[in-house]
Amino acid sequence: MSQPNFLKFQTIKNFRYNLALSILSGKPIRISKIRIKNVNNPGLQEYEANLLKLIDLITNGTNIEINPSGTSIAFIPGILQGGNFTKTQNFEIFETNCDRGLSYYLEFLFMVGMFCKEKLKIKLKGVTNGHRIDPSVDIFKASGIDCLKKFIGLADEDHLYLHLEKRSIGPESNNGIIELSFPNPNK
Repeated sequence: MSQPNFLKFQTIKNFRYNLALSILSGKPIRISKIRIKNVNNPGLQEYEANLLKLIDLITNGTNIEINPSGTSIAFIPGILQGGNFTKTQNFEIFETNCDRGLSYYLEFLFMVGMFCKEKLKIKLKGVTNGHRIDPSVDIFKASGIDCLKKFIGLADEDHLYLHLEKRSIGPESNNGIIELSFPNPNK
């Protein structure tokens, strides 16, 4: 089997966008020099590793290789499978951490969720009320859903929704829960 032809990027800048475009285009990417100047904490952060776990969850056949120091990643995208990740035998809620708000993950899911092979329905647990970097979930609910419906051309009955089940309290509270559902517009 031949080695894939990687598109190469340096630094963590535009991490989510590079991953989303890699998945949508089917092109493998290699990201190097991830926080190499940060002597105390080089490489991927926990929230970025969580995003990779989320990608692995909603795709089929994705291959992710991270070097031991976390400063380089090889990403070969799989197929956006989707699925119902709200109440299954092994999985109920995808847990994030306090380093970033839930909108960090929502922004990525808004880029790829409509292109899944099956309907994507997922619950996320984390910081809902905004974060020092990320906007609150309410901003996505108020503006993102309607914008996405108009962009894709969905009607209200197409079941694109973001439901805030439980709010988190305080910037370090990681107990907020949201449910996000993307229909499959191809069916």
